[in-house]
Amino acid sequence: MNSRPLIFLLVFSILIGSASAIPPLPAEFYGSVTIDGIGAPPGTVIVAKVNYNDRGTFTLTEYGVYGSTGIAGNRLVVQAKEDDMSSSTQTITFWIDDLKATEEIRFESGTSQQLDLTFTGSGGSGQTPVASGEASFGAGGIVITDIGENQQVTINLQNTNANVTTEGNAITMQNVGNGWNEFIIRTDGTPTTGTQSVAGIVSGVTATTTPLKAAIDGTVGTADAGIEMELGRLPSSDAKISTTITPEPDTNARSGFLLTAQQSGRGILDVAYVLNIQKTNVANAGDGGLIQSAKIRMAVSPAWVAAMGGMDRVVIMRRSDDGSTTSLATTMIGTNSDGNLIFEALSPSGLSSFALMGLSVSGSGSGGSSGGGKSSTTSSSFVYETQPVVTLAPTVPVSTQEPVAMQPTQTQVPIEPQQTTLPETTKEPGLPPGMPVSPLIPVLALGLLFIMRRR
Repeated sequence: MNSRPLIFLLVFSILIGSASAIPPLPAEFYGSVTIDGIGAPPGTVIVAKVNYNDRGTFTLTEYGVYGSTGIAGNRLVVQAKEDDMSSSTQTITFWIDDLKATEEIRFESGTSQQLDLTFTGSGGSGQTPVASGEASFGAGGIVITDIGENQQVTINLQNTNANVTTEGNAITMQNVGNGWNEFIIRTDGTPTTGTQSVAGIVSGVTATTTPLKAAIDGTVGTADAGIEMELGRLPSSDAKISTTITPEPDTNARSGFLLTAQQSGRGILDVAYVLNIQKTNVANAGDGGLIQSAKIRMAVSPAWVAAMGGMDRVVIMRRSDDGSTTSLATTMIGTNSDGNLIFEALSPSGLSSFALMGLSVSGSGSGGSSGGGKSSTTSSSFVYETQPVVTLAPTVPVSTQEPVAMQPTQTQVPIEPQQTTLPETTKEPGLPPGMPVSPLIPVLALGLLFIMRRR
């Protein structure tokens, strides 16, 4: 009896059996990562799961970016196991703590690709908004018409509830409604006035929101926050500004604010509250939009200011859409009808998220005030730069937008979610394709067959 076929089958079966235990090649990912539309900060850990089993992690070292396009070893490596491959789905999900990314993708062995991750709902204690508001540019009686490169505005006096007046080259609308307190529309030349309408060619707009109010606690009192923004022209009627007030920043924002304070030799004693701003169909000038700059006004009780050590300890910080933080020059400009102190800061880069906080003298963040009581000064004695203290530049070109024009020294690239659908797999040169079994099996099999035939 010829035993050669049996020997061949036996050896081949052993090879196949051992190959089944060889794990598949890993899949690698890189791209942008945002939480609630803001770039995730350094230190954030992304966990990749295959069929909800942990199969890879990556810790961010830059704002809003994980992995790198040019460095093969600096990526989120997902290593599936044999049990994962036996499943019919083999789906990869991505997590930050208990938050799951919108994106999911099928595991493909041996691939490397860009996948931008978007997370929604930062969670954490104190993050439930205590007030929300909306300011829509679709106010009644306002009609805008494009005439070449110019924009003409026509205000129908019969269809608006606003008090409309003209002076010089400006149209002023007070009590506009739709979340707006006032529009000042500057025009090229004197506007045309009539009994039914007022019209002119728009050269610029100052828009002031109706203040958003919310009771915080006995010390902070009633939060009172408003926005005065400068725009190149009137946005379309479907544009709006949505605002919320939260008692504290989320975990990611808190770390950015703390780092900014520490790098300036200060610590954070307390955060009074946070004004969060979302933009719909309107954008900051640095992102190609109409919002050139904004003044942020945030009121707080005198008791809270005294507890911080006086007005010179109070500052408004901005967290931009790309996750970087900036300290803004802050001034106490007066009191509101409730007797609370109003602090104002100019944000030359437009709207995002703003926190009103008290700073300590040292960088410890836990020391008290020096002298205590309310300071006699009415502006911050701590001089802030109008450019971010944190300037970590992403290396992945996840956006084609230019950096904010008002901050020439800023090297950050705004990070925005680029996709909510799964991208096609793009395999890079030099990376072997996925193989379910070892590449040595065919070679060994042919070699064995050659030896047996020679016998």
